[in-house]
Amino acid sequence: MCNHDFMLMKRYICLGAGIFNYDIVALKEGKTSRTIIEEVGGTCGNVMCILSQMGWRAYPIARLDESEYGLRLKDDLQSFGCDTSYVTNAADGGTTLLNVVHRKYADGGHKVSVRASGPQGGRFPNYRFIRIDRAREILEAMDFAPDVFFFDSPNAGHRVLAEELRKKGTLVYFEPGNLKEPGVGKCIALSDIVKFSQEAIPDVSFTEEYDGKLFIQTMGGDGIRFRLGCSEWVHLPAVQSDGVVDWEGAGDWTTSAFINALMKADALSAVAMTMDIVSEALKEAQSVAVRSISFMGSKGMIRESKTNF
Repeated sequence: MCNHDFMLMKRYICLGAGIFNYDIVALKEGKTSRTIIEEVGGTCGNVMCILSQMGWRAYPIARLDESEYGLRLKDDLQSFGCDTSYVTNAADGGTTLLNVVHRKYADGGHKVSVRASGPQGGRFPNYRFIRIDRAREILEAMDFAPDVFFFDSPNAGHRVLAEELRKKGTLVYFEPGNLKEPGVGKCIALSDIVKFSQEAIPDVSFTEEYDGKLFIQTMGGDGIRFRLGCSEWVHLPAVQSDGVVDWEGAGDWTTSAFINALMKADALSAVAMTMDIVSEALKEAQSVAVRSISFMGSKGMIRESKTNF
């Protein structure tokens, strides 16, 4: 882990639920293939680890299995500084392996392939999300109020957390992968910030059904745009990179750096966010994200960089 001079006087708290993977990253050059990284991944996993490295108290919520990889995943969350009080390993849990292969060709070409599987093999993810009763147990036992609740899966347990925590003043941040999953609409209604990619959700007309929210759409090489409340969409151009090594995790760095920038602007609430604050925070997030793609792996900037985020 890298050392940081930047320390927060108050350690802000982010609770996170959703996608946690155990990433196995391999590099294939010609006929030679070697594993170069094994670590926690997934959208929620990355956001939790990155925020922890930024000085936050990060509490991931995960329901993992008792496999070798499920145990490794929990240990790795701890190694990145997360508090794993709400991470369980049990027979009825699930762990997903994400096998990422970077193929480099003699002509300089670079191709990435991704395959998800369970610890026993197969071709399908093995996610198990918390149930409603477990969500209520966590809420009842929690002796603190998170500043932010981040989630990226619309299951019922996560919706309970979003609804109850928002009542207590927690900023709720949701990242849907699509609009077709059951419960996505309810999650959007329960959230203060909704971020999604143009690739996954190109049509933004659904945002007109909701008031008082911040919508963020990432657009790859075309930059990013946002809509705050009833305003028009505001486009921010992409930040150029001198050298791309790996795009993996760039969106998660954007999310984490944006949340951190809102904190620094004292704008961790829907009423505190203004057009200027959001614009400046997103510009900072883009700058951090473009730095992250100069490193291999979703958290390569943590492993290899000696500078502050």
